[in-house]
Amino acid sequence: MAVVPSRPLPPGIPSDWAEARRVFEKASAGFKCGDVIHTDVKSCPGAALDMFGGCLLGSVTYFVPFYLVHIIWNAKKALSGDKEFYADLAHFYSRSIVFGGVMGLLFSTTSCTLSRLLGGFTFWTTLCVPGMCAGLAIFVEHVYRRRIVMHTFYNLALEYLYIRAQLARLVRRTATGETAFFMAVNATLLSLLHKGSATKKKTPVFWFFMPEGENKEAKTSSPKACPVPHRHSCWRSALQVTSKYAGLAAALQALRVVMARGSGVVKSPGSFLGDYFSRKTGAGILSIGGYVARCLLASWYGSDNYQHSALAGLVAGSTYWLQPNTTILTSALIATIRLLLDYLPRQLKVLHEWPMAELLFALCNGILFHARCMDMAYCPRFIIHMMDTVTRKR
Repeated sequence: MAVVPSRPLPPGIPSDWAEARRVFEKASAGFKCGDVIHTDVKSCPGAALDMFGGCLLGSVTYFVPFYLVHIIWNAKKALSGDKEFYADLAHFYSRSIVFGGVMGLLFSTTSCTLSRLLGGFTFWTTLCVPGMCAGLAIFVEHVYRRRIVMHTFYNLALEYLYIRAQLARLVRRTATGETAFFMAVNATLLSLLHKGSATKKKTPVFWFFMPEGENKEAKTSSPKACPVPHRHSCWRSALQVTSKYAGLAAALQALRVVMARGSGVVKSPGSFLGDYFSRKTGAGILSIGGYVARCLLASWYGSDNYQHSALAGLVAGSTYWLQPNTTILTSALIATIRLLLDYLPRQLKVLHEWPMAELLFALCNGILFHARCMDMAYCPRFIIHMMDTVTRKR
C-alpha cells in the first residue's frame, strides 16, 4: 500500500527531512522573527496580539460544525428547550474559542522568544517547540471537550509518524499485516475493557464500543441460557447494540468528512454523500456484529470471562480488511495503551499524578505544527484545514 501525499509540494521544496532542513536553515540564515514569523506586523508584541485576535475570530467559525454535531447528537435536549443544556453549550463554545486564541498567542510569543535566544531559526525550534508550548493551551478547554480534542491529536500525530516511518522504510504497510495487528489490538482492548468493567474507578478511554460487565454469579450448564448480562435474548441484544453503534459509526464518518472538507461540504453536498456512503461507514457498522461471539462462547461454556471478550474482539477485528483505516487502528492502539498503564508497577504510578494526557497533547501538537509547514506533502488534511481556518491564513 503506497503512501499518497495529502497535497503536492511547491517547486523547490524537498520531501526528505534532511534535505528540507538544509534548505530551510540556509534560506532563513540571518533573518529575524519579523522576516519569517510575522511579516505583516513588525513588532513582536503587536504580532502576538494580532495572532490572538485573529485566532479568536477564526475559532468562532472553526468550532461551529463540531457544536452543530453536538446539538444533533443531543437533539432531544435541544428540541425540548433544556436551559441547562444550552447554558453548558454556550460555556463549552466560549472556552473553545478562548482555547484557539490562547494557542495562537502562545505560539507567536514562543516563536519570537526562541528566535531571539538562539540568534536565528533552526529546523526543529521554529515550529515544533513553539507548537508544543502552544499545546499547553489545552488546559483552557473544558474537560468534557478536552478528551475529544486530545484523542483527535493523538490519532493525527500517530498517523503522521506512521507515514514517515513508511517513507523511511522502517515499516511496510499491507492490508493483511494491518488487519492482523488490528485484530490483536482489538482483542487486547476488549479483554481489558471487560476486566475494567468490574472496578469502581474506571479509566476513561475513547472507544466506540463498551462491552457489558461480567456477571460472575451467572453460571449455567444449559446451552440455551447466556451468562452475559443483557436484558433480552442474545440476538435481540446484538441487533440493538449493532443499531446503536451503527449510528455512532455513521456519525463519526460524517464528522470525519466535515473535518476534512470544512466549508466545502456546503458548496458540494454531493461529494459529502459520496464520502459518507462508503465502505468505511459499512465496515464500521459491520464490525459491531462480531461482538456477538462473546455470547456464543459464554453460552457454550456456561460462564462468562474476559477471554470470551478477547475472542469476540478478534472476530470483530477481522472486518478491518474490508476498509483499512489507520484512524480506527490508532484509536484502538491509544485506548489499549491507556488501559495498560493501569498495570504499571507502583514505582511508576507517579505518572498518574502528572497531567500526562495534556503533556502528550502538547507534544503531538508540536509535531503536527511542524508537519504543517516543514512537511506539507504528508501533513494531515485536518491540520491544514484547522490552521488555515483558525489563524485566518496568517
